[in-house]
Amino acid sequence: MSTITPTCLIFLEDNPSNTLIYIDSELDAGSNPLYTVKTYFSDKQVTTVVEKDGTGQIASLEWRESTSDVVHLPPLEAVSLRDWMKPSLIPFNRSVSFVDHHERKYNWKGNGPGEQLSLWTKEVTDGPIARFEPSHRWQPGKKAQLRLAPRATEIQDLVVVSFLFLEKHRRTNENSHLTRTAARGAAGAGLM
Repeated sequence: MSTITPTCLIFLEDNPSNTLIYIDSELDAGSNPLYTVKTYFSDKQVTTVVEKDGTGQIASLEWRESTSDVVHLPPLEAVSLRDWMKPSLIPFNRSVSFVDHHERKYNWKGNGPGEQLSLWTKEVTDGPIARFEPSHRWQPGKKAQLRLAPRATEIQDLVVVSFLFLEKHRRTNENSHLTRTAARGAAGAGLM
């Protein structure tokens, strides 16, 4: 990362689908969260909504079971998550790319089980422009954080939204992978 102090966004809960996100310096100052992330469940739809303090809704994600989730970034038209954030075509490369409104390309790396997401761009060669640090049970006071270099703050809303939606998808896949692995282990041990 750049030698300039990064912006640190703190997640009150380490949950990309339901959390409040604060700028580190404002967390204990009693201020409003910078971002509010809530997931709403109805009989027919599950939707995650991202709101920004003073702006309102900046994005939503409609969860789908059999097809790609649908992203809505007002004022743009809704699009599938796979069309907005394109996975690498190279086997075993777990990066996902997207472009901003200036057609600059960004790559989220670390999109696999047990990995941590970091955002890269060709313009910055000395490291990621954003990286996620999850909370850990063995460090009870440490909250999950998304650290943004100055280059990432230029498109901060897009970085936050793309991270939240990709991390939700990554964790869903990770949990599915762990469940399958545990089932194989139980079957192999004669427990099933």
